Amino acid sequence: MSGQLILAMTHLSNNNWIMKKIIFSLIFVVVCTQLVVGQTQSDTCITHLKDAVADMDQGNYDDAILLLKSTILNCGLGKTDIVRTYELLIMCYISIDDLEDADITADKVLKVDPNYVPDRFNGDVRLIELFSKYRPTPVLKITLSSGVNIPLEKTVNSYSILFPDGEAPQSYKMKTGYQVGLQMEKRILNNFWGVLGIGIRNTTYDHVLYDFESSSINYSENLSYLDIPLSFKYYIRFHKMQSPRLLPYIESGFYYSHLTGALSTTTLNQQKDIVNRVPMRNTDYPGYLAGAGISYSIKGIRLSLNARYVFLPENVNKTGTRYNDPVNTFKYYYIDDDFRLNNFQLNMALSFNLSYKNIKVKH
Repeated sequence: MSGQLILAMTHLSNNNWIMKKIIFSLIFVVVCTQLVVGQTQSDTCITHLKDAVADMDQGNYDDAILLLKSTILNCGLGKTDIVRTYELLIMCYISIDDLEDADITADKVLKVDPNYVPDRFNGDVRLIELFSKYRPTPVLKITLSSGVNIPLEKTVNSYSILFPDGEAPQSYKMKTGYQVGLQMEKRILNNFWGVLGIGIRNTTYDHVLYDFESSSINYSENLSYLDIPLSFKYYIRFHKMQSPRLLPYIESGFYYSHLTGALSTTTLNQQKDIVNRVPMRNTDYPGYLAGAGISYSIKGIRLSLNARYVFLPENVNKTGTRYNDPVNTFKYYYIDDDFRLNNFQLNMALSFNLSYKNIKVKH
């Protein structure tokens, strides 16, 4: 019985070995076939290119055009080879005065390689002249910005513990804050750009209550935000002869702020208290922005100065928390109004071009 089992296992092992040999043989045949087909296709493509160049030398441009189009369509050319094939095709079109198809093919070259520039030392003069109509134009840039801001307070409803029956003799004083940011700018169409940014902003205001026991209650609050603006810029060219180096622009879009910190400092005579006010503050502020600026470019760098107004319709104070701060409420008799803080900003920005695209110059 054991001998029969050993014989059966040996037979099965031999069958597995035979199957493996068959599978490996099939794989080998397929790979070799693909290599032969690939080599044959490669040889055919090279032959077509040689024949096309020969036809060009003999002035048979129509035949050369057919061969070059077939090569582009049927051969899996790499980026460099397809650009060189398009160059030959453009030369054929120029030679038969088909300037329209030459321009169309030039556009195809720039779709394959947006940064293409013909060889000015070894390239054909006619090819260089054709692509001289195209200007390398920035399409993507990164911008670093910094500046100052002034909060613009808007009281919606006034509240007071010291003066419950009338309007409190109070005053808001706006202080200068700062902001820094990073933006990515993408050309959308011609002079229209889309801008997505991220930044941090610090804003400070004072709120003073006068005539309390012959003194004043001084409340100061420092607010920190994470800002995410999304805007659209339009660079203005008043006439074709205007230098592209110095360009004014306008912008508008959406603005989102997330509160990251709110610290108040309240003083009365020699008393002073610092309180974390985040629990009494709304944390998310969707809004809008509008602005204008002027920019100046030096090679691949653009310096900009701009002014921006940010409208944030959400109240700073959170509903239902007016009396949740016992220090300010019971020690200083200070409670929040319902109020908003819009923002006026002045920024200086430095932009660096990341990529270009050759765009045809319109005369």
